[in-house]
Amino acid sequence: MAQYPKPLSEKSIAKLYDKAGLNEKKISFLHDFFTAAANLYGAFPVAHIWEVYKELSEKIEVPKLKRKEIVEAAGIMRRESMCFYVFEIDELYSKEKRSELNREVVHKDLINVGYGKYMLYYRFCESQNNVPYYVPEDFLRFKRIEKSNEEKALLKFIGNLVVENDSFTDRYNDNVCPCKAPKGRKLKSFSFMNRHEEFELRYAKGEIQGNKGRPDVVSHLTKEYSCSEAEKIVRTLKRNSSYGVIDSMAEIKGVFDELNEVGVSLTQAKSEKLLGLINDFHNNSHHMCIRGWKPVELAARREIPTAISFGPRIKKAIAEGKMDKEELIEGISSIGFNYVE
Repeated sequence: MAQYPKPLSEKSIAKLYDKAGLNEKKISFLHDFFTAAANLYGAFPVAHIWEVYKELSEKIEVPKLKRKEIVEAAGIMRRESMCFYVFEIDELYSKEKRSELNREVVHKDLINVGYGKYMLYYRFCESQNNVPYYVPEDFLRFKRIEKSNEEKALLKFIGNLVVENDSFTDRYNDNVCPCKAPKGRKLKSFSFMNRHEEFELRYAKGEIQGNKGRPDVVSHLTKEYSCSEAEKIVRTLKRNSSYGVIDSMAEIKGVFDELNEVGVSLTQAKSEKLLGLINDFHNNSHHMCIRGWKPVELAARREIPTAISFGPRIKKAIAEGKMDKEELIEGISSIGFNYVE
């Protein structure tokens, strides 16, 4: 499989943009535009981004661009350090043939470091729903990922949970194991690695089965696990929800399993509160697997009408006595619709 190229120098990149006839205003817009698209959609073909641009240009004022300019810009950004990759198709699928429109923009979060590099990306593509791309008027604000109110509320609740237990029941074999988290501390105040994460880090260091160490993977994992336990739990939940590679019940179970291992004891009231916050967070977050939509927005877009009124032909048939109005209304009600004049 072909290898992704290394970034070019700023001077070399500037020459490529100049050769493509793109001025600073267009370059700045395209950087923001592609970054926002990657943050919203996760992965998409370069051919699709033209349709997103056209829809956005009908809603707000944007620099006037030709499809050729957008395609050329994608090729140049492939050699820049962005939050996404611009893959040639044969770098992802070895038997495919290259073309400018067949390039794939992929958010870096979907590409793993080390073993199974593209596994998450492939699983994401399988889970991605075939819905229209989400293109709001404030599309460009997604060039930065900001926490929603629902995410902040969830993070605050989990962050204030306290380690209370000395031991926990192993999720795999029901053995009772000692808790390694600091007892009496809130989850927002310390970092914690569960057993799976500890194994991953030791494997990357070459401490297991005599495997050769991978400094780049060690650096990546160390950074991933260095945040607070509360932030890690919410981040993992956010990614799983957005990628759509794990069903919602498994996502929730993952949160409760992690809290169990860290030594948090949840009352029924706290469990119900946590479930409600997770539900609000999931439904009101933008998910890559549904092309940037929030589940609540997509549900509203697909909402089936609940009321029916009679058109001119049916009204005429009723007036002529060919149809019985009351029978029609009763039939409409029996299948869950309301009749309106």
